[in-house]
Amino acid sequence: MNEISKTLTFVAVAALAVLLAAFTRSSLPVAGPDDFRRQPLYPKFTDPLAVTSLEIVEFDEDTATVRKFLVAEVDVKGKTRWVIPSHDNYPADAKDQVADAASSLMGLTIIEMTGDERGDQRTYGVIAPDPLVLRIGDTGVGEQVVMRDSNSKELLALVIGKEVPDSPGLRYVRKVGEDQIFIVKINTGKLSTKFDVWIEQNLLGIVTWDMRRLWFRDYSVDELNGELNQRGDIQISYDDAGQQHWKLIEDRKYEARKWVPVKLAEAMVTSEVEVYYIVTEDSPEGRFVTARELKEMTEEETKKIKSKKLIVEKGKLLTMHSGEAKEYGFAKYIVKGRDELFERYGVEEERIETLVVNWSEELVRFLDSIAPILLGVGLVAIWLELKAPGVGLPGIIGVLCLATVFLSKYMVGLAEVPEMVIFAMGMMLLAVEVFVLPGFGLFGLAGVALMLVGLVLGFQDFLVPQTPYDYAELKTNLLQIFASMIGSIAAMAIMLRYLPGIPLFGRLVLSASEEAALGYETVPVVSREDLIGKRGYALSTLRPAGRADFGGEVLDVVTQGEFIATNQTVEVVEIRGNRVVVKPI
Repeated sequence: MNEISKTLTFVAVAALAVLLAAFTRSSLPVAGPDDFRRQPLYPKFTDPLAVTSLEIVEFDEDTATVRKFLVAEVDVKGKTRWVIPSHDNYPADAKDQVADAASSLMGLTIIEMTGDERGDQRTYGVIAPDPLVLRIGDTGVGEQVVMRDSNSKELLALVIGKEVPDSPGLRYVRKVGEDQIFIVKINTGKLSTKFDVWIEQNLLGIVTWDMRRLWFRDYSVDELNGELNQRGDIQISYDDAGQQHWKLIEDRKYEARKWVPVKLAEAMVTSEVEVYYIVTEDSPEGRFVTARELKEMTEEETKKIKSKKLIVEKGKLLTMHSGEAKEYGFAKYIVKGRDELFERYGVEEERIETLVVNWSEELVRFLDSIAPILLGVGLVAIWLELKAPGVGLPGIIGVLCLATVFLSKYMVGLAEVPEMVIFAMGMMLLAVEVFVLPGFGLFGLAGVALMLVGLVLGFQDFLVPQTPYDYAELKTNLLQIFASMIGSIAAMAIMLRYLPGIPLFGRLVLSASEEAALGYETVPVVSREDLIGKRGYALSTLRPAGRADFGGEVLDVVTQGEFIATNQTVEVVEIRGNRVVVKPI
């Protein structure tokens, strides 16, 4: 047989095959609605315990958002447990519930096929909830349920649509990836997407002795967007070595979409905290711990530490440059200037309002900076006023200086009315000691103490120091106030020494002396011991000095510190030179 004969033979065989195929094609059976009736929807799905993953996807027509709920059995360090991956792997009480849900979908039998065209899917509500193609206002979207085994093989993938009218318990359904739409009798009561249904609600039922570590995750609920926003994370561990107790492992805050290192923030205001950054098997992302927490770790926890880095040692405050601030989570971005800052946050130039410091604010800042000097000048001026009779220029200057000190502190938000009242009360008590009760006693000490308290409180915005910064500020304020007082005392001493020689201020000091050469004579002291025990009555109020009448003889008398009213009976108890000391009767 030559080549032409072979070619003709092959062509004839091919033509015969085509004719045979065309003839037999019309005789092949085509599946119709009646062929699906009473057939199992998933004939190979017979074991509900084989399900290790249940995924339920829903569509919100109002917001065009797809919500996925997934519960699955996962392996954690060689042990299997049920978690909710759609909720940050939250532990689930799902073993029995997944089996119940699988049982409710196992053995579904097709009652009738209602269509196989894609246009029918919207009518019967069996459109798959695909977020890539759905839009706001789309209707006819069903609930998608997918069950998988331990090998991630799909055991069931179903879109559940609308209820059949006037037929309770019957629903339209469609297999994912296929077009045929069936009516089946189905119970969807076990297919809940509520978070609290899948977790252990009875915490009292947990065996407390089995717990070794607890995580407390603080969330806020965004109902509008259907989101959980994390706010914090607290982790505690049970230490059964020695004295059994729970101890804090970590306390973190989540703000502005980043974790805020609380321990580092504490190290910035107190030097008593030593902080390390460690990476462990349980915390591969790393976390900050204090030296105390590191010391209290068990031997097992210590072995899990992969790396350790000292961030700040004890005795020092934490300081950071810009790169470290971003690395530790205190800064979100690093910018070179205000223009880059505005660009980063999309701030338009015309919306920027620059605040300018005016002259009054500059004046308040200046007065606040020279407050210690004004305090010293005010004290010296008040002293000069007391040395001269009447109300003169030193008194006015002293009052103005002290008023300016408190006014400047008031304007910057430090001094308030109570501090001013305390200082004024101190000056009043000191004046009582000087003008009413000669000497330096209780009123004088109380006055000085109140003035000091009023000044200290007026220089700061706290009553009792709480932080190292407060203690440092208190120390600075005390140094400034004592320096002002010491400076004013030194100025007074210098004035006492050199002031009489200055013509302008010489009149404030009595420089003349009563000498015998000038005709002054000393009055001889006449002993009046005969007056002891003699009684009379006060002609004026004795506070403590005044005049009293003793049988028609009027004498200048002084009490032992008491106040004696007019016409009250008195008795002479002592004679001190020319002084007659009396007491009330």
